[in-house]
Amino acid sequence: METELAWPQGPQYPVLGPDDVHVWSMNIDVLPELRVALEGHLSIDERNRAQRFAFARDAERYVASHGLLRKLLAAYLGTHPSAIRFLIGEFGKPLLEQDGAHGGVSFNLSHSGGIALCAVTRGREVGIDVEHVRPIAHMERIAARFFSANEYGALSALCAEQRERAFYACWSRKEAYIKGIGRGLSLALDSFDVSGTPGVHTTLLDWRGDAGPPTPWRLHEFFPAREYSAALAVEGPECEIMSWRWPGAASLGGAIAA
Repeated sequence: METELAWPQGPQYPVLGPDDVHVWSMNIDVLPELRVALEGHLSIDERNRAQRFAFARDAERYVASHGLLRKLLAAYLGTHPSAIRFLIGEFGKPLLEQDGAHGGVSFNLSHSGGIALCAVTRGREVGIDVEHVRPIAHMERIAARFFSANEYGALSALCAEQRERAFYACWSRKEAYIKGIGRGLSLALDSFDVSGTPGVHTTLLDWRGDAGPPTPWRLHEFFPAREYSAALAVEGPECEIMSWRWPGAASLGGAIAA
């Protein structure tokens, strides 16, 4: 099923300014011929990982998202998608293998359902998370287990029709932050507080222990398509954020799967 992306199409050859953060949406439910072309850009490790998925749709979306990621990063770096090399940080965050040509470019990728989002910037860290918004069984039980006491209290105080959207706002902001700082599952989700109020862009509200960052982080909310919610965590001073739809799939002559 095609997902209608809400953002305008961005430039095929983007230019990244020193204070820019570019956020790209990509539809990853693509036709088989396009997916084959994208798979040709992947490393052996990426192809092996795709084969380990239990369900074909998950494997197909993995191939599409990582192939389109390589196309996107290649446009910034002026290289071929298959020439890009990744490193894995201490807690699992993917990083570009840096050399003089990369100029400190950093990125983060997330995908859910039929959409992938990628944030690209320079000289600072970023984290991004996208969630397919749908009813969740035992939502309050999940929030009680993973949210901080303050976040769970704020969620519980909302009326029933507001809670689902607030849950996803809080969840995506927390995921974006832990991805941004590169701590992964080593950082407990209840060790810091974010706002779960939709439409509110905030820094971290509070943290405990070593969850606090040495530099400020700002959290931004996005809605890349209907029934999707996303958040971006950006390190450091104020920046200019631009959100686009990546035209990389169209440049391969492919189409979206119907």
